[in-house]
This record gives sequence, structure tokens and C-alpha cells, in this order.
Amino acid sequence: MSELDRMSKATLVVEAALDRKAEGVVALDTRELVSFADTFVFATGTSDRHAKSIADGILAYMNLANEKKLPPRAWNYDRKSTDEFVWEE
Repeated sequence: MSELDRMSKATLVVEAALDRKAEGVVALDTRELVSFADTFVFATGTSDRHAKSIADGILAYMNLANEKKLPPRAWNYDRKSTDEFVWEE
């Protein structure tokens, strides 16, 4: 994957999260740290409903960009769980 593609995807995810009023949005370049991901994006919702809205917004943005998503590894919207989305290269 090219640098532009990686950055474009991270930017889309960040924009989607911010569009849904996510708090504490951070994108981390993890290429030098781990072998299983290029970038992690973290975002916080203020409630279960807000977290679901953020996740749905990210999916909608990526679908508009025609990105193929692998099945989510976690799909619980409580405060003790994480939504994890993985996009193919």
C-alpha cells in the first residue's frame, strides 16, 4: 500500500469520527511498532449510542470511498468494548 493510500484511509476515518463529534481522536503510525497494522485510529464516544453513531459514520465514509472492509472483530457498543475495523490493502 502506498503512503498516500494509507494516509488517505486514516484521514477518512478521522474525518468520519470528527463528523460524528467523537472526542479525543488520535491517529498513530504503527508501521515501526507492529507488523499487523499500519495505522491505529482511536476515538471516544460519550455514550453507547454515540459510540455506535461514530462507528456507523466511519463505515459510511469508507463505503462511499469504495473501501472493502473485513468483518468487524468486535461489535459491542458498551463502554468496555472496542469497535475494530480492518480494511484490506
